Amino acid sequence: MATTPLLNMAGPAQSDHLIHFTGRPIGRQPTPSVPAEIRTMSPQQRLDSIIGSASVRAFAPFGVERPAVCFSESPPDHMVHLIADLGFPPWGIVVSRSDFVATGGGAVAYLPDHVRDEFPPDLRHWVVPFMTDGRLGDWSHEREWRLPMPKIPGSGDYHSAIGFPDTTVLQAVLIGEPDWRPTPVGTGVWIDKTTGLPHAGQINVFCEEQTAWPRLWREAQEIWVWSPAARRIDKYTPADLN
Repeated sequence: MATTPLLNMAGPAQSDHLIHFTGRPIGRQPTPSVPAEIRTMSPQQRLDSIIGSASVRAFAPFGVERPAVCFSESPPDHMVHLIADLGFPPWGIVVSRSDFVATGGGAVAYLPDHVRDEFPPDLRHWVVPFMTDGRLGDWSHEREWRLPMPKIPGSGDYHSAIGFPDTTVLQAVLIGEPDWRPTPVGTGVWIDKTTGLPHAGQINVFCEEQTAWPRLWREAQEIWVWSPAARRIDKYTPADLN
């Protein structure tokens, strides 16, 4: 098991929280490696899938081959700027910087194209260029961090997702609607609908599986709710909203 690194205290321009937004601003296309079934999902649906499956799928960022899961380091005021001014949909999951680094993630470098090209191809996922296809582009406001996928042992392919083990506790879940809740999941406990008591034995039409909120939701340290009128993020515990 990786040891959680001891990072310096975050300064006012930094954040101990890294957020994976589940949507992009209107007009911003996802990387070509994202399949159609993911492209057509709403940010809410993608968040629901992540929380329900306890995993995040990884895709190759623009201009690189190695898939990665991307996060943004955003202090509170900067996160408000991304959502309110730049149009990032207010849906996502939040993890700690230390945990992210412990699993192999790190901050990208924002560099000119010609400098990025000096990096070996298998390291270019650590660079976001200021110039793409001859067009000026500045993405440094995203303050991006990436978790590159390791190779599958005995194969040249990379893993396609990261899973959250049972010990994982999200720092927060960001939602854009105060009444939104994830899809309940089965608990493995079955109830006899005729008696209301736990059912033992073979499952039949008179049985119903109990459901609960997904673990990543109910065990998250906080639920962040975006308030567009106030231009702020209100913070709750999962118990406050259940």
